[in-house]
Amino acid sequence: MDAMSSLKLQETVTGDYAETLASEILANRSKPLEIDASEVRRIDTPCLEVLIAARKQWADEDCQLAYGSMSDQFNSALEILGLQKTMIETGDN
Repeated sequence: MDAMSSLKLQETVTGDYAETLASEILANRSKPLEIDASEVRRIDTPCLEVLIAARKQWADEDCQLAYGSMSDQFNSALEILGLQKTMIETGDN
């Protein structure tokens, strides 16, 4: 099994950053990935959509995508959109 890669999200994860976020995530494609959202203070829908798409990609490739720490603001953003942590991660978490 491949070693888990990690990606730390920045404090502000908004629309202007969505394309960069997608590139950073895809740089870890086909590898187990843990995303650290502990410092996120603001995240918007386009970036959450990138994370949802990543979950589908990782699930299709039967790879683990997990979240380590998540800030209260990150969790709140998920809840506002009716999402749960299980909707953005896959594998044995």
